[in-house]
Amino acid sequence: MILFDELLQGKRLKNIEVRFRTKHNKSVCVKGNITPITDEKGNVISSNGFFRDITLEKEQANRLEYQHKLLQALMDNIPI
Repeated sequence: MILFDELLQGKRLKNIEVRFRTKHNKSVCVKGNITPITDEKGNVISSNGFFRDITLEKEQANRLEYQHKLLQALMDNIPI
């Protein structure tokens, strides 16, 4: 809810990463920006945002990190 509070204060949110659940109950990770839209008094009345799906990138990064840790564990335990 912190992001929502910041948006209501009129702050532009840049490069935020959030996880959403689709209507088919699939979890997706997205990255994007949200800009508040204000009325003439400065009250936030709406917002405009753009997000892109980075689920695959996150999954690949997690696999790579796991493989790195596995390789490091193997290297640490090789008798010299």
